[in-house]
Amino acid sequence: MNDLIDIVEFVKNDLSRRPRGRACFVLTRDASGQSTWAAKLAELTGAQHLDVLTYFQEHDELAGKVSSFGVDDLFKLFGAVGSGASVLIVSGLEFLRSAWSGQPSPAEKLASKAEFWSRRPALLLVTQWEPSLGGLEYKRFPHLRASVEQKNTISLD
Repeated sequence: MNDLIDIVEFVKNDLSRRPRGRACFVLTRDASGQSTWAAKLAELTGAQHLDVLTYFQEHDELAGKVSSFGVDDLFKLFGAVGSGASVLIVSGLEFLRSAWSGQPSPAEKLASKAEFWSRRPALLLVTQWEPSLGGLEYKRFPHLRASVEQKNTISLD
């Protein structure tokens, strides 16, 4: 059995202080509760929360670009929206991941972009579990945690 991870401590004292590999995935099997969980974690850590689905719904100029909005665009959005934060906790990515399903290796491209993210803010990407992300290990930064399953974290309650 895996040891439980204190995700609040991880966000405050690990992820936010990394010089490289400043992104990590939290993989959940509870897609419907992920945004609430991410918002609560942001509140407990002083991080900023971004629900990408809600953001797209609130910005008409983005709503029509879902089919052409790629992984690179997503990371530019993270940098713009979270520019004043030390950590940006992101949820609501599933609709984009679905839109990318016809592209070759979209999860791998997302993982690669996360591995090389060295900008501010640090990113905690809360998204639905999938095998390619579940076993993710950073190749250039193998000592850094790349992903954690939400079920292996200490409850936020």
